[in-house]
Amino acid sequence: MNPSASRAWHRWLPPATVGLLAFAIRALHAPSVFLDGRVQLRDPDAYYHMRRILFTLVNFPTTLGIDPYLAPPAGGRSIWPPLFDTTAAWLLWPFWASGGELSVERAAAWLPPLLGALTAVAVVLVGRRLFDATVGTLAGLIVALLPTHAHYSQVGFVDHHAAVALAAILLIAAALWLLRALLDPDPGLRRLVAPVVACGAGLGGILLLWPGGLIHVAAVVTCLLLSAATRNERGEAVRSALAVSGAAAIACLLLAPAGPSASGSQWSDWTPVVLSRFQPWLYAAIALQALACGWIWRATGVGGDVAGRLLSSIALGLAVLGGSALLLPGLSDGIADAQRWLTKGEVFQAMVAESQPLLSAEGTLSAARLRALFGDAAYVFPLLLAWLAWASRRRDDRDAIALLLIWAVALSAAALVQRRFSNSAALPFALVTAWAAVQAGRIVAVRFAPGAARRGAAALVTALLVGAGLAAIGPAHGAGLADAARALRGAGTSPGGTGRIGQMVALGEWLRANTPPTAGFFAADARPEYSVLAMWGHGHVIRYVGRRPPVVDNFGDDVSPENFAASIRYFGSHREEEGLAILDRLGARYVVVDPVNVFLFAQSGARSLSHRLYRFDGSGLSQHRLVHEMEGDATGAPPGTIPYKIFERVPGARLRGLAAPGETVTAALDFTTNRGRQGTLTWTADAGPDGSWELVVPYATASRGDIVTGERYWLDLSTGPQAVGVSEAAVRRGSILALPAPG
Repeated sequence: MNPSASRAWHRWLPPATVGLLAFAIRALHAPSVFLDGRVQLRDPDAYYHMRRILFTLVNFPTTLGIDPYLAPPAGGRSIWPPLFDTTAAWLLWPFWASGGELSVERAAAWLPPLLGALTAVAVVLVGRRLFDATVGTLAGLIVALLPTHAHYSQVGFVDHHAAVALAAILLIAAALWLLRALLDPDPGLRRLVAPVVACGAGLGGILLLWPGGLIHVAAVVTCLLLSAATRNERGEAVRSALAVSGAAAIACLLLAPAGPSASGSQWSDWTPVVLSRFQPWLYAAIALQALACGWIWRATGVGGDVAGRLLSSIALGLAVLGGSALLLPGLSDGIADAQRWLTKGEVFQAMVAESQPLLSAEGTLSAARLRALFGDAAYVFPLLLAWLAWASRRRDDRDAIALLLIWAVALSAAALVQRRFSNSAALPFALVTAWAAVQAGRIVAVRFAPGAARRGAAALVTALLVGAGLAAIGPAHGAGLADAARALRGAGTSPGGTGRIGQMVALGEWLRANTPPTAGFFAADARPEYSVLAMWGHGHVIRYVGRRPPVVDNFGDDVSPENFAASIRYFGSHREEEGLAILDRLGARYVVVDPVNVFLFAQSGARSLSHRLYRFDGSGLSQHRLVHEMEGDATGAPPGTIPYKIFERVPGARLRGLAAPGETVTAALDFTTNRGRQGTLTWTADAGPDGSWELVVPYATASRGDIVTGERYWLDLSTGPQAVGVSEAAVRRGSILALPAPG
């Protein structure tokens, strides 16, 4: 074999192997995703990503701005930046052109494992650049295995977080490239252009994927500014500062078109939580500060020593920040938004699972999740960081190691506050852990193994350390391995889908097949005729699978605080009249309740609409009628617990008659549900002083739909029972049915 070809083979075989392993691990759940000719995605958020991807494909190349199926009746704008969905739509266009919607779903489901594999490969290459090939390969293997990263890039998890981790490692690679170029005593402008542009694109791109990428940005910019201020020579410091200014300016230009138009209604115009005016301002401020530093360091004596450059950099930063606060009053509100979001200081974020602390389980302090996601190595990770900092203090490229350390500390701290950051924190964790394991192996081998056996001894010790550190993560892959084992046996998975997502999908499919269609699912100017009210966690699936606009969805109160608050008021209300007024204001025709309603509104008591609908089938309610209850058992609930009950809001037929003054009139109707469950619904009214009474009832008699009703309503009167039939037309028109006077 040609020597150069042999070297290339040995160079690319490790990252290719790591990439294939990462892809295989993330593909384990494929049997639970591809089900009987359809695709069941792995997370509710994936369904809104698919909504935006398909919208772009149908209206190619237009992206979805104001979504009429979001926050009805007015419509709303997604809080997610556009880059992931737009790029995915462009990549998936050939599948749309050749196979339509199902083909796009199948291809899109494989995007996350591909992104995860590319991330692992990028970690190998960055580790190789920072340390050596052994450390890089081991770091890539750790990323491939870590459940916290595999979770966000598993098959069917069509979400921007899989791309965020890749963007993060590419940003670090670009920053390392820039730092290396700046180490050259006289790199020349031409040699700096490419790394400056790459770094600027990385800084802008990660925020176009997810505003939470700001943690990565802070780590990179902090390191670059520190590196500039601590250069040995004035000229090097000036050149570094100008390079940082150029990268920030490029990032500002990338974000300027998207930022001002993309803020969500829950947040201020200057919020860091979603794309807003904040991100272009931030990069403009960094560019201005770095440019001012370069000019002052070149023109004054301040640039002659490290202390002067550090103090002037801090002073200029504070001046830019103070001046911005004076000129831009909304900036302080934006900073407050970030604090509320990160610390869960607002109602919705406190309920989101991935917003919870990493060291928390069911509201109590626990390291179980940390151990399951990162292994026992997480316990010693702070010591490994300290060891790396001490060991690299005399390295020529200590700025590069400082970047890794700052990045690791920032992401680890963020993950402890919100576990969603553990996805990106896995990358510096893998790099530092791999370096420490390899270093420990080499130290032990040098001390205790003879010369010829040192390499083997080092590898053995390294493998033992990594194996012991990651042993605890094994059970986290158990469900995926079980899925793969079923597929190998040819057993497949349940045709009805799996788990909570499967039940949501079944709900969406029922709504799509059994409720009147709403207009313009792929039209930006559509006005859907009605909406569906369910708990917020179901909204994305109802919208995409059911093709019906949900009142609230997985965005919670981020897009429409009014709709979110109205849904809470509705489910907790004790008066049907109040609930009906809310439904009318929101244009909601159907209401979906499930055991979660009962749990969340337990404090509202049995008289709340949530309890009356789910536990008592809406008995006594005049304009809510049960139309279907989903089959199967609710996930995580006792056997026999119904997953969902679906109610329709109808005008109701008005039964009027005469009785003794003050008499309580009761109407009863027997019913049988599509599950075979039987019961009796009752309504009561008190006769007035003149003996007149009225009952509004929402069911037609002798119905043979999913809910089979009795042949007659039976009225309990002091003069004796009376039977009355009610037609469907009377229920839908709100007709008045006058009963003959008793006797």
